Amino acid sequence: MRSLASARAQLRESLGDAFDWWGRFVAGRPLLVVLASFVVLFGCCLGLLRFEEEARSAYLWAPTSEKAYIDWKYTEATFGEKNHGLLMYAYRTDGGNIFKMDSMKELLRAHLWTTEEAQIKGADGSTIKWEHVCERYANAEEGVDGCSSSNFLTLWDYDMDKLKDAGNGFNPSILDMV
Repeated sequence: MRSLASARAQLRESLGDAFDWWGRFVAGRPLLVVLASFVVLFGCCLGLLRFEEEARSAYLWAPTSEKAYIDWKYTEATFGEKNHGLLMYAYRTDGGNIFKMDSMKELLRAHLWTTEEAQIKGADGSTIKWEHVCERYANAEEGVDGCSSSNFLTLWDYDMDKLKDAGNGFNPSILDMV
């Protein structure tokens, strides 16, 4: 118990000496202390000069080493920050070539279902379809606007018959045909 009391007394004396020294230092050099305080303050504020508000969740919460973050960065670098909204990632469960004709047909079926049939009930009871949420483009020549959907299925105008004709009844790789 005596050692605890002596440690407390020693701490009190050390703190008292330190504050006494600091008080004499400030009283003897007030301008230096004020200038040093401003230098530290401005040094801490330098980050505000480069501050940019970030509201995209992929940058706020995803670890930069994760595949999802790396893929997001690649997508933004390739297509720009605002040029992608809905992305669909596809892979074959058997590990085969995604560019085979049978895979293309399945992707086209998924695209057509999403753009023509899919409906979601909104919180207010309204029906939400693809045309309500898609990225819009304006066709100045025809005076029409429509939904933008950029992918390799545009090679066949999203038409199943054109896609089937391109394969001539076989299952070739799309890369061989393009």
